[in-house]
Amino acid sequence: EIASCLVGSEMCIRDRDISNPNPVTDNKIFIDAQGLVSGTYRIDIIDMKGITVYTANTEIISSENKSISVDNLPAGLYTLLINGNNSQSSVRIIKR
Repeated sequence: EIASCLVGSEMCIRDRDISNPNPVTDNKIFIDAQGLVSGTYRIDIIDMKGITVYTANTEIISSENKSISVDNLPAGLYTLLINGNNSQSSVRIIKR
């Protein structure tokens, strides 16, 4: 299992929190928000060149899943960053 957490952070994204499949094949990333504190989060997707290719501030409710459309991104390896409520977490995703 892939996990990425910052020391002292209450938020952790695991590969199982990203909807199967990962690799992403249906042009949507699903974030399982259970375990996250409801609130406004900044979501960034960064390509392997370090370029931010997606950014949005979005409301996340801890009892609901959140989806992000990635249909405009080419196939490749990306880092999904989620920042909010004084915490940050990241996970690598593959888009095919």
